[in-house]
Amino acid sequence: MRRLHSPFACYFVGDITFAPSTSLEAFMASPLSDLDELVLSCRDDKAKAYLSEAVASYKAGAFRAAIVGTWIAVCFDFIDKLRELSLSGDKEADRQVEELEKTRKSGDIAKALKFEKEMLGLARDKFELISHLEYIDLERLQADRNRCAHPSLVSEEQAYLPSAELARAHIHAAVTHLLQQRWPHSLGQNLLVS
Repeated sequence: MRRLHSPFACYFVGDITFAPSTSLEAFMASPLSDLDELVLSCRDDKAKAYLSEAVASYKAGAFRAAIVGTWIAVCFDFIDKLRELSLSGDKEADRQVEELEKTRKSGDIAKALKFEKEMLGLARDKFELISHLEYIDLERLQADRNRCAHPSLVSEEQAYLPSAELARAHIHAAVTHLLQQRWPHSLGQNLLVS
């Protein structure tokens, strides 16, 4: 970056020239969301605790742990939203909550894994908690969580090492697509209709 020495000087960054009225600081400032603010915007306390741990892992350079923690936060938040929908009278949510409770009490790991695998489809298709585009982002988080938590899926010689940017993108997507939502979209629509 080069600047001419004059109060009316232009800035030169590569091939871009900034006039005196253009704020170079605004151009150079990062549009990234503050991670601590993202944690604070989470509505569910369990999800917030896991996301806070994910952010701490991110800040420490433990990007695999950040991605795994972010996925766990998404799971807790979705289950909390199911409970809210169940309390509002949603029969399908009530059925899902009952099944989850049976699975938890019986310790049926296979059934719990099946629920986790199908969770995003339920959130999108049955409960309309996320859009099709949000589903794609969260599906990528789920796939990357599996790559982080199951090193045997990558290769025997090399552990999967996600980048800082990928971990941060997953944290941002999880919060903006699901964790900061105050109530399920369909519950909000039901409240407006009532």
